Amino acid sequence: MAHRGDYKRKDAGGLTRKRVTASIRKEKRAALLAAKRHKGEVGQEDGECEYSDGGAPLEHTALTACVEALSSVASPHSALSEEQASALEQLRSWLCRPNPPVAQILEAGAAEPIVGLVQHTDRAVYLSAAWCVTNIASSADPAHSNAVLATLPALVSRCATDDVEVADQCVWAIGNIAACNLEARDAAVSCGAIPMLTDLIGSIVGNDRLSLATCCVCPLTVVDADGEQTYNAPPDTVMSLADYQSKQAETPLGKLISTALWALSNMARGDMMGREFAAHHGKFFANGIADVLPLLLLHPEQAVAVEAAWLMAYLSKPGVEAVSQLFARETESVMVENGPRIAFDGPMAMSSSLSALVLIGMLYDPNNAAIAIPALRVLGNVITAGRSYAEELLRDVRLLRYLAHMVRRSIFIPVRKEAAFVISNIAVPFPGALVENGVLNILINLLSNCNFVVQKEVCYALLNIAMDLKYLSRVVEAGVLSVFISLLRTADVEAQRMALDFIELVLRKHPHGCQMVQNLDGIDAMEQLQLHDNPQVYKRVDEIMERYFSDVPADDLEGRQEPVEYPPWRRG
Repeated sequence: MAHRGDYKRKDAGGLTRKRVTASIRKEKRAALLAAKRHKGEVGQEDGECEYSDGGAPLEHTALTACVEALSSVASPHSALSEEQASALEQLRSWLCRPNPPVAQILEAGAAEPIVGLVQHTDRAVYLSAAWCVTNIASSADPAHSNAVLATLPALVSRCATDDVEVADQCVWAIGNIAACNLEARDAAVSCGAIPMLTDLIGSIVGNDRLSLATCCVCPLTVVDADGEQTYNAPPDTVMSLADYQSKQAETPLGKLISTALWALSNMARGDMMGREFAAHHGKFFANGIADVLPLLLLHPEQAVAVEAAWLMAYLSKPGVEAVSQLFARETESVMVENGPRIAFDGPMAMSSSLSALVLIGMLYDPNNAAIAIPALRVLGNVITAGRSYAEELLRDVRLLRYLAHMVRRSIFIPVRKEAAFVISNIAVPFPGALVENGVLNILINLLSNCNFVVQKEVCYALLNIAMDLKYLSRVVEAGVLSVFISLLRTADVEAQRMALDFIELVLRKHPHGCQMVQNLDGIDAMEQLQLHDNPQVYKRVDEIMERYFSDVPADDLEGRQEPVEYPPWRRG
């Protein structure tokens, strides 16, 4: 599934960070491959694959005959001959291979007849053609998706049907095309894909009401028949939402909704910033997607809830305006058939947010990575939207407890990393909450025995906490300075720059900072970076060395530029 910087900006006296899509080439490729789905034949497993386009080449004569037969279809209204129908099925079969030879098929001229067949009036014909488009666009080569861009108008129009199989196949094809690049995404948007898919989801929600989960997010306030509130309902009446959803079988309508949400996520992704990002995402909100996403988090099928959370993660990335849109259309309570009434506490909008309540509940199981990671991304983005949003999330006592449990206990490194990432963002406005709830001690204990990517996020959190100077000594005296100095010896530029931020903070604000850095061979570690390829790294090292470890009188340093600002929040 599709789901996966700029360094400097000072905010609220602390470290803030922004996550941007695919900052290096390897991550870009991984994100692209994850954004596309290949469809196998009946009985084969669908889904994501490491696409290489390296399958066995097709026999030239057979491929040429197949393309010629398809090219001979007279019009969208003419019935296919037996030879033409056989050629279409053969082409689909080739494209359903685990590594289909897409390049060879397109070089043979198959794109043009496929575009025509998607517009055919016969259901079997346009369904098979849409299947072919799906697998052509599942290739990692943008040229392959571009070859079938002309199918988008027909694919979008065919989504408006009661035929669930056809709608699902067309949505799938749109999602693969939109995942290719910004050009393909914009082409899908210009064809009306956003309102069409939003209306498709809304119509299912409106007509079926989805039999929303007859359970509560555990634990939360439950109002019984007598109006009494309890926070610890017995297990036989309340289960975790994830446990409930994991027991439900996939249905055709549920699969269609999850595919549509996934396709919308691919249209919401992209390397955009600022006004461009906000304007693009405004198209989603203008078509009412924020009205249905909170309900879809409660869908009985976990695949739907997962895709709803991912779409919320992408849509909440631009910041406060997007977050306010996503959480503006909430109700104070939800009635579920044959279940208890879910009630919410707190005087402000966020504390009565169904989305916030359910998203925090999704963190209940630290080893359910599929649902935890997108939920963590959304919550991290909500926190970056402003202090008031973070404060309202922290009103839910489960949040810090679940985050601490995840960062310690999850068997999945990505879950631990994302949990530490959210903690690091909470540390900007509310470092005291982390200290008072024991999270600081957990982070310190993790440093010596966790994976590097988790360790780096933990270090960001410790830096953010230490930026509140009343906690600086507590952080430093826990022995973490040696870990930050060791990060200077890694090949990770982001980790090196973050470590320099912490070291400079200790030198500037701790009474024994210079001596501590010297005793831990910090000077040697920094000197090794003075020949670094990255100018921002070696210039920063030069500034620190000259300011704190040179013989230049302090008066001569007056008026020099202050140390560079700290990295910004990364939004997921």
